[in-house]
Amino acid sequence: MKLLFSSSNIDDLFKDLLGFVDADFRFENIISDIITASNDVQDLIGKEVYKHIAEYAETEPNEDFEDEDYMILRSSRLAIAAYAYRLYAPHNDLSHTNDGRKMRNEEHEKSAFQWMIDADDKALEKKYYRTLEQLLRLLDESKPENYDTFTNEEKEATIYYKWTNSEAFNQVKKLFISTVKEFDNFYPINSRLLMIRFAPGMSECERREILPRIGQSKYDLLKLVYKGKSLVEIPNKDSLLLLIQEAIASYALAWAIPRFNVNFFPEGILQFYGSDKQTTSGNKPSLMMEPEAARQAYALTCKRALSDIEQLLKPAPEPTDKKVLPDIHSESTDNHFSAT
Repeated sequence: MKLLFSSSNIDDLFKDLLGFVDADFRFENIISDIITASNDVQDLIGKEVYKHIAEYAETEPNEDFEDEDYMILRSSRLAIAAYAYRLYAPHNDLSHTNDGRKMRNEEHEKSAFQWMIDADDKALEKKYYRTLEQLLRLLDESKPENYDTFTNEEKEATIYYKWTNSEAFNQVKKLFISTVKEFDNFYPINSRLLMIRFAPGMSECERREILPRIGQSKYDLLKLVYKGKSLVEIPNKDSLLLLIQEAIASYALAWAIPRFNVNFFPEGILQFYGSDKQTTSGNKPSLMMEPEAARQAYALTCKRALSDIEQLLKPAPEPTDKKVLPDIHSESTDNHFSAT
């Protein structure tokens, strides 16, 4: 795998991208973490997209914040740098000697308090997620002008073609919720990254909860109608689709909460969950909705939406001319019933 950094430019690039590292930082010590971070980014965007970016990096483009290709490269490098440093920093906090691990305590320096380290780790993690989000948005918007007039060969050479044919892109597009805007109709995540990470959970909901309830034929037909590939009229189509999307969005969040770090979610999704340590202002973080409570709330919403789907699909009762209730004016021979 080609790296987006080279031995000749890694020093300057790291200082430019992260900004807060020391001038005498030894970058050769972080190469193994750069490889790990590069693999993580490649797994997200796909090998072909990463390869395209790596080939562009070899040209050593000049800084141009209006150039889409340069910004995609810069965002990729920043994501890798932030993740690599996050992996490296905990080991660098200690001195690893023949006598075991010791705390570094240089002259005129003082070791950070644990809450400072925790806050910095969280900031690095958030920075990594924000940069991945920016990278995904740049890839989504990388479609060249007059793209539809390109030959197939010209299209295949673009990063937009490689991105829109990647697994990460298509695993979301095949679902009943295929855009961030549709997910935001129920829960405002405003995140392309979360959509991709939630895709396995959304797919699981469709397979385990939606398909058994509506049946294969209606499932396939509704998917075609949703994708705009069929004009067949489906009774209560809009209501059914809305309930399906609500169930999927709720299921995805309930599925994701036990699987991802708390810092991965927007704070509104978990109502700000923190530790029992005090904040810098001396106030204890709000624990209104801890992750398990949040998961249960989303699971309950999903259950209600699935119940509404079942009710919507129930056949209407057939009209009948038969007398269901006895004539209240007639004499009854049943003397066994008593209201007392």
